[in-house]
Amino acid sequence: MPENRDERKVRMRQGIRSQGREEIENQTIGLAKEMQHICTTSVTAICQSSRTGITEIVYLTTSYTLHEDDKTSLDD
Repeated sequence: MPENRDERKVRMRQGIRSQGREEIENQTIGLAKEMQHICTTSVTAICQSSRTGITEIVYLTTSYTLHEDDKTSLDD
């Protein structure tokens, strides 16, 4: 039984929403991997999806904690 047009629209929207979240997650993970040798990265993102399926970040914080080995003293 073929799906009707409305079902296809809903599935497309869901796909776009999940694709947007995945892109945000991949960018965040990529940044953390690049920085992992010097610091620990903590990211909090709150995303919101509209009815049209567009995902946008409504709140984002990023914090970095340097590893002890990388802290340098200004006295040196």
